[in-house]
Amino acid sequence: MSHAKPARSYFALSPEEKAALVQFQIADPLLATSRCLAACSKGVKAWEEEVIRFSKERMDENAETFDTLSTLKSPLDLASMQREWFHTASRAYIDEASHLMKVVTETTESIWSSVSADGQ
Repeated sequence: MSHAKPARSYFALSPEEKAALVQFQIADPLLATSRCLAACSKGVKAWEEEVIRFSKERMDENAETFDTLSTLKSPLDLASMQREWFHTASRAYIDEASHLMKVVTETTESIWSSVSADGQ
């Protein structure tokens, strides 16, 4: 058995209560939208920074590999270097995918909490 007051009709509200209700109905979605956009912006920035960091790291490592090519003595050295480069690059891209998925997950959680009742 509930002891809560029954809801009053909109028409039974005073002009001040109606104005407050309208203000709440407008402000609440705007605040949620603002929080959501802030969370999206933060996520995009984190993604961008991670991609820039990773790209720079790969370019630096590729430049080092390219510089080393001139020091190789045989085709076997080249094959060995190519195999090592492929292994290192593959691992780096797999790790980067994991980092980016973490950014996406954190951004999604942040967006969700920004529009949920807990985010207020």
